[in-house]
Amino acid sequence: DKKQIREGVLSTDFGPEAFLQQLQHLEQAAGRQRPYRNAPRTLDLDILLWGHAQLNTPNLTVPHPRMRE
Repeated sequence: DKKQIREGVLSTDFGPEAFLQQLQHLEQAAGRQRPYRNAPRTLDLDILLWGHAQLNTPNLTVPHPRMRE
């Protein structure tokens, strides 16, 4: 069972927290559930970078702490 990974670059008028909420809404619409931390997922949308910003909030860390894994 091989993971398919797709990457992309997007431009948005949303701020990072609002954009994260939009990504999570798309995940939910695709049927993603979060029964426990790091559960297997059908769709995983992450913010890896936000320009040159460094963010560390309860909901969002940028650069993404595991983006090089």
